[in-house]
Amino acid sequence: MNLSGILPLLAGHPIYGSFLDEVREGQSDRAPLSIYGPARTALVASLANELRGTVIYLVARSEHARQTYEELQVWLPPADGLASVSLLADPDALPYERIPWSRETRQARLSALAGLARRGRSDSPLVVVASARALMQRTLPPRELKLATRPLRTGQALDLSETLLRWLALGYRTDSVVEEVGQVSRRGG
Repeated sequence: MNLSGILPLLAGHPIYGSFLDEVREGQSDRAPLSIYGPARTALVASLANELRGTVIYLVARSEHARQTYEELQVWLPPADGLASVSLLADPDALPYERIPWSRETRQARLSALAGLARRGRSDSPLVVVASARALMQRTLPPRELKLATRPLRTGQALDLSETLLRWLALGYRTDSVVEEVGQVSRRGG
């Protein structure tokens, strides 16, 4: 389902227009929590569309972050081949616990960070939903993420051996069949 067609109705409302002007000028002192709960996702989606930038939607708990993430996907479908909504997942371990994170958690966090890094080259909206705990967790500095990222394009020529070695150095595992993120398989050549 895609509800993004309803957002222009909100944009035409005079109170919303004055609120948007205040946000653009950095002068908004309105309490965002006074907005009725189910209307918040529509408001955030509309703000992201109008501002054509990145919005960090911070919530108290991880369950609420996941629910909000799912709701926002209905309001902001992917644009320009890029996801419009990302979830910065909570770490699996408590602070100072030395427990490895699950594959899903690592994948979700890297996906959110990669989305933030790509937005510098796009004017399509992005909303990153995070719980307070997820946002408090230290993460990769932008420079390190950029250095570890190599975009591939359809039809691009590349050295297979060099590319495979690079992926292995980044932590990819070789398998006969690729079934999940973090796996690589080499066939032929």
